[in-house]
Amino acid sequence: MKTTLGKILAHNPCGQEHDDDGYGLLCKNLGTDDPKTEVTLEQILDSNNIQDAIWALRCFDYKDYCLFLADIAESVYHLYKQEYPNDTIIKNTIRAIRLYRDGKITKSKLSTAAAAAYDAAYAYDAAYAAYAHAAAKAAAAAATAAAAAAKAAAAAANAAAYAAANAAAAACTAAYEKKWQEIEKLFREYFCEEKN
Repeated sequence: MKTTLGKILAHNPCGQEHDDDGYGLLCKNLGTDDPKTEVTLEQILDSNNIQDAIWALRCFDYKDYCLFLADIAESVYHLYKQEYPNDTIIKNTIRAIRLYRDGKITKSKLSTAAAAAYDAAYAYDAAYAAYAHAAAKAAAAAATAAAAAAKAAAAAANAAAYAAANAAAAACTAAYEKKWQEIEKLFREYFCEEKN
Protein backbone atom coordinates (compact mmCIF):
# COMPACT_ATOMS: atom_id res chain seq x y z
CA MET A 1 0.00 0.00 0.00
CA LYS A 2 1.27 3.43 -0.92
CA THR A 3 0.65 6.92 0.33
CA THR A 4 2.59 10.16 -0.20
CA LEU A 5 4.67 12.35 2.07
CA GLY A 6 2.05 15.05 1.49
CA LYS A 7 -0.76 12.84 2.81
CA ILE A 8 1.34 11.92 5.83
CA LEU A 9 2.13 15.57 6.43
CA ALA A 10 -1.59 16.44 6.25
CA HIS A 11 -2.10 14.35 9.40
CA ASN A 12 0.39 16.46 11.38
CA PRO A 13 3.02 13.81 12.17
CA CYS A 14 5.51 14.17 14.95
CA GLY A 15 9.15 14.81 14.11
CA GLN A 16 8.55 17.49 11.47
CA GLU A 17 11.26 19.66 12.99
CA HIS A 18 13.79 16.87 13.62
CA ASP A 19 15.46 14.28 11.46
CA ASP A 20 15.94 11.72 14.22
CA ASP A 21 12.33 10.60 14.66
CA GLY A 22 8.89 10.51 13.04
CA TYR A 23 8.36 12.39 9.80
CA GLY A 24 11.85 13.91 9.77
CA LEU A 25 13.49 10.49 10.05
CA LEU A 26 11.33 9.15 7.22
CA CYS A 27 12.27 12.07 4.94
CA LYS A 28 15.93 11.71 5.86
CA ASN A 29 15.91 7.99 5.04
CA LEU A 30 14.00 8.55 1.80
CA GLY A 31 16.39 11.34 0.83
CA THR A 32 13.57 13.79 0.09
CA ASP A 33 10.79 15.82 1.67
CA ASP A 34 8.90 16.38 -1.61
CA PRO A 35 5.19 16.00 -0.71
CA LYS A 36 4.55 14.19 -4.01
CA THR A 37 6.95 11.38 -3.10
CA GLU A 38 5.19 8.04 -2.84
CA VAL A 39 6.03 5.90 0.15
CA THR A 40 4.95 2.38 1.04
CA LEU A 41 4.00 1.15 4.48
CA GLU A 42 6.99 -1.17 4.29
CA GLN A 43 9.31 1.79 3.72
CA ILE A 44 7.85 3.54 6.76
CA LEU A 45 8.26 0.38 8.83
CA ASP A 46 11.85 -0.16 7.70
CA SER A 47 12.77 3.52 8.10
CA ASN A 48 11.13 4.19 11.44
CA ASN A 49 9.36 1.50 13.49
CA ILE A 50 6.13 -0.47 13.83
CA GLN A 51 4.46 2.27 15.86
CA ASP A 52 5.05 4.85 13.11
CA ALA A 53 3.90 2.39 10.44
CA ILE A 54 0.65 1.79 12.32
CA TRP A 55 0.27 5.55 12.79
CA ALA A 56 0.52 5.95 9.01
CA LEU A 57 -2.59 3.81 8.53
CA ARG A 58 -4.55 7.05 9.02
CA CYS A 59 -3.71 7.79 5.37
CA PHE A 60 -5.91 4.86 4.26
CA ASP A 61 -9.55 3.83 4.52
CA TYR A 62 -10.49 1.83 7.62
CA LYS A 63 -11.67 -1.13 5.54
CA ASP A 64 -8.13 -1.42 4.18
CA TYR A 65 -6.82 -2.37 7.59
CA CYS A 66 -9.71 -3.40 9.86
CA LEU A 67 -8.86 -7.12 9.58
CA PHE A 68 -5.34 -6.32 10.77
CA LEU A 69 -6.89 -4.70 13.84
CA ALA A 70 -9.15 -7.70 14.42
CA ASP A 71 -6.10 -9.94 14.38
CA ILE A 72 -4.32 -7.70 16.90
CA ALA A 73 -7.28 -7.88 19.24
CA GLU A 74 -7.57 -11.62 18.71
CA SER A 75 -3.88 -12.08 19.55
CA VAL A 76 -4.62 -11.24 23.19
CA TYR A 77 -8.16 -12.60 23.38
CA HIS A 78 -6.98 -15.79 25.10
CA LEU A 79 -5.78 -13.66 28.03
CA TYR A 80 -9.23 -12.14 28.33
CA LYS A 81 -10.84 -15.59 28.22
CA GLN A 82 -8.67 -16.76 31.11
CA GLU A 83 -10.18 -14.06 33.32
CA TYR A 84 -13.73 -14.14 31.91
CA PRO A 85 -14.38 -17.57 30.36
CA ASN A 86 -18.14 -17.07 29.95
CA ASP A 87 -18.07 -13.53 28.56
CA THR A 88 -18.57 -13.25 24.79
CA ILE A 89 -18.41 -9.45 24.36
CA ILE A 90 -14.88 -9.32 22.98
CA LYS A 91 -15.31 -12.37 20.76
CA ASN A 92 -18.48 -10.77 19.35
CA THR A 93 -16.65 -7.48 18.79
CA ILE A 94 -13.84 -9.15 16.84
CA ARG A 95 -16.46 -11.03 14.82
CA ALA A 96 -18.30 -7.75 14.16
CA ILE A 97 -15.13 -6.20 12.69
CA ARG A 98 -14.87 -9.05 10.21
CA LEU A 99 -18.59 -8.93 9.37
CA TYR A 100 -18.35 -5.19 8.80
CA ARG A 101 -15.39 -5.67 6.45
CA ASP A 102 -17.44 -8.21 4.48
CA GLY A 103 -20.39 -5.80 4.27
CA LYS A 104 -22.61 -8.05 6.38
CA ILE A 105 -23.33 -5.54 9.15
CA THR A 106 -23.67 -1.77 9.23
CA LYS A 107 -21.30 0.75 10.74
CA SER A 108 -23.97 1.37 13.37
CA LYS A 109 -23.95 -2.28 14.47
CA LEU A 110 -20.18 -2.25 14.59
CA SER A 111 -20.31 0.88 16.74
CA THR A 112 -22.70 -0.89 19.12
CA ALA A 113 -20.26 -3.81 19.42
CA ALA A 114 -17.40 -1.37 20.04
CA ALA A 115 -19.35 0.42 22.77
CA ALA A 116 -19.99 -2.90 24.52
CA ALA A 117 -16.28 -3.76 24.33
CA TYR A 118 -15.29 -0.36 25.76
CA ASP A 119 -17.81 -0.81 28.56
CA ALA A 120 -16.23 -4.19 29.29
CA ALA A 121 -12.71 -2.75 29.20
CA TYR A 122 -13.51 -0.03 31.70
CA ALA A 123 -15.66 -2.23 33.95
CA TYR A 124 -12.70 -4.43 34.83
CA ASP A 125 -10.31 -3.41 37.55
CA ALA A 126 -7.03 -2.97 35.66
CA ALA A 127 -5.02 -3.88 38.74
CA TYR A 128 -6.87 -7.18 39.05
CA ALA A 129 -7.16 -8.08 35.40
CA ALA A 130 -4.63 -6.11 33.36
CA TYR A 131 -4.60 -8.76 30.65
CA ALA A 132 -8.37 -8.80 30.29
CA HIS A 133 -8.52 -5.01 30.31
CA ALA A 134 -5.93 -4.74 27.53
CA ALA A 135 -7.60 -7.44 25.43
CA ALA A 136 -10.97 -5.75 25.76
CA LYS A 137 -9.47 -2.37 24.93
CA ALA A 138 -7.73 -3.77 21.85
CA ALA A 139 -10.99 -5.14 20.48
CA ALA A 140 -12.90 -1.98 21.34
CA ALA A 141 -10.33 0.30 19.73
CA ALA A 142 -10.25 -1.83 16.62
CA ALA A 143 -14.03 -1.79 16.25
CA THR A 144 -14.46 1.88 17.14
CA ALA A 145 -12.19 2.86 14.29
CA ALA A 146 -14.93 2.16 11.75
CA ALA A 147 -17.26 4.74 13.21
CA ALA A 148 -14.61 7.44 13.23
CA ALA A 149 -12.94 9.66 10.66
CA ALA A 150 -9.67 8.38 9.17
CA LYS A 151 -7.48 10.19 11.69
CA ALA A 152 -9.44 8.83 14.65
CA ALA A 153 -9.51 5.39 13.05
CA ALA A 154 -5.74 5.27 12.89
CA ALA A 155 -5.55 6.49 16.48
CA ALA A 156 -7.72 3.51 17.32
CA ALA A 157 -5.29 1.32 15.38
CA ASN A 158 -2.50 2.54 17.61
CA ALA A 159 -4.67 2.05 20.70
CA ALA A 160 -5.40 -1.54 19.67
CA ALA A 161 -1.72 -2.28 19.10
CA TYR A 162 -0.65 -0.63 22.34
CA ALA A 163 -3.36 -2.42 24.31
CA ALA A 164 -2.20 -5.75 22.92
CA ALA A 165 1.42 -4.95 23.72
CA ASN A 166 0.47 -3.74 27.19
CA ALA A 167 -1.22 -7.06 27.86
CA ALA A 168 2.20 -8.61 27.38
CA ALA A 169 3.88 -5.84 29.39
CA ALA A 170 1.85 -6.87 32.42
CA ALA A 171 4.00 -10.00 32.46
CA CYS A 172 7.40 -8.47 31.73
CA THR A 173 9.36 -6.21 29.40
CA ALA A 174 10.57 -9.13 27.28
CA ALA A 175 6.96 -10.16 26.63
CA TYR A 176 6.13 -6.56 25.68
CA GLU A 177 8.91 -6.51 23.08
CA LYS A 178 7.83 -9.92 21.82
CA LYS A 179 4.24 -8.71 21.39
CA TRP A 180 5.44 -5.73 19.31
CA GLN A 181 7.42 -8.18 17.19
CA GLU A 182 4.25 -10.24 16.69
CA ILE A 183 2.33 -7.10 15.72
CA GLU A 184 5.08 -6.17 13.27
CA LYS A 185 4.92 -9.65 11.74
CA LEU A 186 1.15 -9.26 11.27
CA PHE A 187 1.69 -5.81 9.78
CA ARG A 188 4.22 -7.17 7.28
CA GLU A 189 1.85 -9.99 6.31
CA TYR A 190 -1.02 -7.58 5.71
CA PHE A 191 0.73 -4.63 4.12
CA CYS A 192 4.25 -5.53 2.96
CA GLU A 193 4.22 -8.97 1.41
CA GLU A 194 3.20 -9.46 -2.19
CA LYS A 195 -0.23 -11.08 -2.43
CA ASN A 196 -0.52 -13.79 -5.06
